[in-house]
Order: sequence, then C-alpha cells, then structure tokens
Amino acid sequence: MALDVTRLELGPIGTNCYLVRAAGSAEAVVVDPGADAAEIRLELARLGAGCTAILVTHGHWDHLGGIADLAEGTG
Repeated sequence: MALDVTRLELGPIGTNCYLVRAAGSAEAVVVDPGADAAEIRLELARLGAGCTAILVTHGHWDHLGGIADLAEGTG
C-alpha cells in the first residue's frame, strides 16, 4: 500500500506536522499537530480527507498545541 504524506511547518518555530493516509484515501492521521489547527483542517479539506486520528510522538509543547482545537474542529 502506498502512503501519501504531507508535511506542514506550523507554529512559531515551524514544527513539523504530518498528514498521513493511504494513497487516495479519504481518511488521514494527523501526527504532531503543534499549532494552527485551522491550517491543518484547510489542508485536509484540500486533500479531500477527514481526520481519523491524532498521533503525538512526544510531549513537548510544540507538538501538542493544536490537539484540542483539531479534535474539536474535526469531531
């Protein structure tokens, strides 16, 4: 299975956030949504994908900042 990975640089220090999905899938996993949940939602819409899960690689502030807003905005 091929994966489609989109990298976004978010927040004040440009932390990497990844949108990962099977190629062509309408379901994506968001990895490390550190900030800018609105920007993440816009990119998901551009890709025609919804947020199925939010994954966090570790607990630093720059990887956690957008979790609540993203979860609320995507259900």
